[in-house]
Amino acid sequence: MTSSAPASAPVVILGGGFAGLCAAAALDGAVSEIVLVERDVLPDVAEPRRGVPQGGQLHNLLGRAQASLEELVPGFVDSLVAAGCAQAVVAQETEVFDVGQRMPRRDVGLRIVSAPQPTIEHALRTWLRTRPRVTVLDGTSCESVSVDEGRVTAVQLRSADGATQDLATSVVVDATGASTRCPIWLRELGISQKTTTVRSDQWYVSITLDRPATAIGDPTFYLNFPQERSSRGALLSPSGAGHWCLSVNGRSDVEAPTTFEGMVSHCRQLGDQGIAEAIDGARPIGEPERFRRLVATWRRFDDLVDPVIGLLPMGDSFATLNPLFGQGMSVAAWQAVALLRLVGEHGLSFASTGALTRAYLARAAECIGAAWDLGVAVEAFFDSVGGEVVGPRFVELLEDDADLHGRYVRMWHLLEPASILDHHLAERLMAVSG
Repeated sequence: MTSSAPASAPVVILGGGFAGLCAAAALDGAVSEIVLVERDVLPDVAEPRRGVPQGGQLHNLLGRAQASLEELVPGFVDSLVAAGCAQAVVAQETEVFDVGQRMPRRDVGLRIVSAPQPTIEHALRTWLRTRPRVTVLDGTSCESVSVDEGRVTAVQLRSADGATQDLATSVVVDATGASTRCPIWLRELGISQKTTTVRSDQWYVSITLDRPATAIGDPTFYLNFPQERSSRGALLSPSGAGHWCLSVNGRSDVEAPTTFEGMVSHCRQLGDQGIAEAIDGARPIGEPERFRRLVATWRRFDDLVDPVIGLLPMGDSFATLNPLFGQGMSVAAWQAVALLRLVGEHGLSFASTGALTRAYLARAAECIGAAWDLGVAVEAFFDSVGGEVVGPRFVELLEDDADLHGRYVRMWHLLEPASILDHHLAERLMAVSG
């Protein structure tokens, strides 16, 4: 048995990546002390690190991620743009190819921001260093979490030199990612946790390019999504005025390229040649970087009858999503905002952590569900109306109705529910197709 953590004990955040940094921003104004624990030694500059295997891939911040980051750290997204990260007006400056068609181009009141994950994390760490309540213990891992009578009471930490310490706490945010040990800790406590899995079978290969002289400063983002009968897709995002980040993707039916020449060949086999034409004459910087996720996993902490009070998973620790839709950062930041608001409602006293824990797990699961169900909902919708057969009519419908077009795009940015497909699009599309 371990005694309860004192009221003045710090909140402990496990993981210094994107989700952990968002959690720190969410809790900064609500607690007297935060201790952020990270296994890697955190760099002083924006560079990839071992603990973020997808750090070298293209990252576009969707509307949901931007809105959440602004609530957590006001002005943050503009600071990324001021630091040189690219942005574009959606869908006026985005060339999107889907359902066998180029989608309409108009301003729908959104922007998309391209920022490498190391750049985003470095900007958040820089902001965090200004917060006197936050202590960062990098080069340190969490060995275990102590629980007494169903409540978190302490964590056991180990530094790189092997030194150990027990740190009393009543709240632990687990943001350690897909390799989380939370399920192991629960099993050791005799708690059975369900897991939902879907085979995503998705790979990405990304590389930075020097733009041809004729394309310097072009703000266009290119998004070419997989079409029927193929998983082949690609994204091309500005990286400052003089560079692009090219990312090609597919599943097991398509061989992942290992060279830039192979990536170019991949783009030439897409249904639309916009990306292939744009990168004609571009020169690669460095070598292609590959990331693959075979399975999307949702650890159902939200279904626990008796969750461990004070143990709050966030980001990939709660669910690793299909990377095709670029929703991971959006969901993590969204969950952090949920925590921010719930702390405002419940507080973080010892007496309130039970209600807070249950409310957070439910609210965080809602964030996951919105992203988890989107791909299924879209596939079912197009199956019901005829898939790419109605592509031209679908695009025509969006061209004729700016509000509907905006809502459809907002759905992909996790700012509208997928139910708009059934409630607003299906009947009208069937009518124009009939």
